[in-house]
Amino acid sequence: MEAAETGNLAETEKYANLLKNVFITIDAEELKYSAFRVELAARRGDRKAARELAECIRQAFATYRKGF
Repeated sequence: MEAAETGNLAETEKYANLLKNVFITIDAEELKYSAFRVELAARRGDRKAARELAECIRQAFATYRKGF
C-alpha cells in the first residue's frame, strides 16, 4: 500500500477500508482483520504501525494467492 509507505494517513485509511471490504467479499478473514488494523492505525495517526501492518497485508496476500 503505497499510501502507507509515504505516510499519507487519509489515503492509507481509505485504501485499507477498500481492501477490507474486498477481503470480506472473498471470505479472507485473516486479510480482512489485517486491513482493519491498518485502517485503525491510520485513523489514530500511527504512521509506523500503519506502514508495518500494510507490509503484513502484502505478505499475507502473497501467501493467500499461492493457495490458488
